[in-house]
Amino acid sequence: MDSWDDLVVGPGHGLPSEAHQLEDEIFHVTERSVEIVSDDLAGLGNRPTDALFYRPRGKMHGFRNGGAVPARLLLFMTSGRNMHRMFAA
Repeated sequence: MDSWDDLVVGPGHGLPSEAHQLEDEIFHVTERSVEIVSDDLAGLGNRPTDALFYRPRGKMHGFRNGGAVPARLLLFMTSGRNMHRMFAA
């Protein structure tokens, strides 16, 4: 993996749908659950604790926390040389 981040996602927050042309991503939900939207899913896909979700480059995807408490997930990126800037505070 070229880059990774530990994300805490507040209730109602997440990332809108997007597609990366250079990076593959793997999401690992470590606490609570998140709703995944993807160009190859019909509607939202709920991913519970310990679920993995892989997005190859070029595929639309996004996620949000639809719950009432923060969720946590690990995000792993290949060829993600500058992706860490997206999550900088």
